[in-house]
Amino acid sequence: RYVIEGIDMDADYEVRWVIPNEVALLVQNRDMTIPQIITMINDVNQLLESSPNAKLPVIVDGTNMKGTSNNIGDVIKEFRTVRSEKWGFTVVVGAQGVVKFFAQLILQLARVEVRLANDMDDALEIVYRVNPSLPRVS
Repeated sequence: RYVIEGIDMDADYEVRWVIPNEVALLVQNRDMTIPQIITMINDVNQLLESSPNAKLPVIVDGTNMKGTSNNIGDVIKEFRTVRSEKWGFTVVVGAQGVVKFFAQLILQLARVEVRLANDMDDALEIVYRVNPSLPRVS
């Protein structure tokens, strides 16, 4: 079972590599304002830009998200405007109900291919199916 070590549950979000320079991880712990979301996307962009690769999958863990108070149109507009060209297909983990619907809507309208996973193991399976040559993580 894949476990995300050292996640700071007090932070609004965390961005890091699952597989260095190959697969990014964004863990969002709570609802945030649009300016906070822009900062979060920029942090993901910075990580993606540090990789020599052209397109990188992003795993978004929304397990702790219960909903959002944001206007979905505003979130979509900002995401489309701000996100890096290196942002590849996205696997959304653990999203339920309205959060799952919003995640799919935001990513699809931003022209990002989206897949849904129940947990991190499932997310990594999806990433490895798309790119079997990636190094394995334990």
